[in-house]
Amino acid sequence: MSTRVGIIGCGHRGRAHGEAWNALPGCKVVAVADLDPERRSAVSKALSASDTFGHYRDLLEHARPDIVSIALQPNLRLEVIRKACEAGVRGILVEKPAALGLPEHTLMEEAVRQNGVLCIVNYQTRYLPAWRKLRERVRSGALGRIERILVTSRLVALDQGTHLCDQLYAFAGQELPQAAVGQAWGWREGMHPGPTEMFGSFHFDGGLEAFIRLGPDSPTARFNPAAGALAYQLDVWGEGGHGHVDILEGGRTWIRGLSEWEITNESWTTPGVVPQAQKELSQSLLDALEKPGFEPPCSLRHARASFEMCEALCASALERRKIEWPLPAWEHSPMQALRTLSEQPLRKPW
Repeated sequence: MSTRVGIIGCGHRGRAHGEAWNALPGCKVVAVADLDPERRSAVSKALSASDTFGHYRDLLEHARPDIVSIALQPNLRLEVIRKACEAGVRGILVEKPAALGLPEHTLMEEAVRQNGVLCIVNYQTRYLPAWRKLRERVRSGALGRIERILVTSRLVALDQGTHLCDQLYAFAGQELPQAAVGQAWGWREGMHPGPTEMFGSFHFDGGLEAFIRLGPDSPTARFNPAAGALAYQLDVWGEGGHGHVDILEGGRTWIRGLSEWEITNESWTTPGVVPQAQKELSQSLLDALEKPGFEPPCSLRHARASFEMCEALCASALERRKIEWPLPAWEHSPMQALRTLSEQPLRKPW
C-alpha cells in the first residue's frame, strides 16, 4: 500500500517537495492545493496528481493524505499544521522557517504532540554532500576538539539565517548553546521579515564558540559577490584541522599532518545534488513513521533550536545583555519586536 501525499502550496518549493516524494518507493503525490488555478494545474500535471483543490481544507477532507508537505508563506503555516493534525495525517513536512517567531513555533509543537503527528522542517542543506562529509569528519574526531565555528550569509535570520543556525546546532552535536550575545538592526519586509543585519556569538558547553554574521555586508557577500541570494558559508576550526563549506562551491578539509586538502566538489549547483538532498530529508520522515523511537535530525523539536538561537540574538540586541539557556517563555517574538525599533534612528552596535 502506497503512502499518499498532499502538497499544500504550489510554488517552486512545493513542486520540489512533490518531486522528491514521487521519487521515493511507495510514495505518491495524490493531490495538490493552491489558491492560484494556474499554479496548481501546472504542478498537478508535473507531479501526475489525480486531484487538485483551491483550498487546503478541501485537500485534507477529500484526498485524506497520509503525509502533507506545506510550502505556504510562514505566516500561514501554524493554521495549516493545526488543521492537518486534526484531519488525521500521520506526517508533515513543512518548509523552513516553520514560523515567524518562537511563541508560534511552540504552538506548532503542541499541536503535533497532542495529535501524535510526526513533523519535520525542510532543512535540506543538512543532506548536501559537502556539509554532511564535514560533519562526519568532525564527529569522527579527525579535526580534534572543535574550538570555533563561523557561519556567514547575505540574507536575514528567517531566510538563510535559520539554515545556518541549524547547521551550527548540527555541528555542535545537536546541543543548544549555553548563552548568546548579539546585535541586530534595520528591517526587511517580505516572506521572511527580519533584521537587515545581524551578528553575534554563541557559547557551547565544553568551550566551543560559534559566530554568525548575516546581511548584505557579511564576509560571504564580499568573498563571492556573484553568488546572489544563495551565498552562505561555514568554517570550523579544531585542534587538529580546519574545514570549510560553501553552498555554491562544495567543501574542503585540512587535517594536521596531511600535505593537501580533502576536497568535496559536489555543491548546490552540481546536477542531481539538491533533488537527492530533498529525497533523503523526506525519507527521514518515512523512516520515523516506520521505526518507533527514531527521531529525524530535522524534527520540529530539533528545528526549534535554530529558532531559539535566532531569537536569542535578537533578544540580546533588544535587552543589551547576554541571553542564557533555557530561554524564558516569551509571549512575543524578540525578532519581530525589532520591526518597531527599525523605524527609529539607527542605534550603533555595542
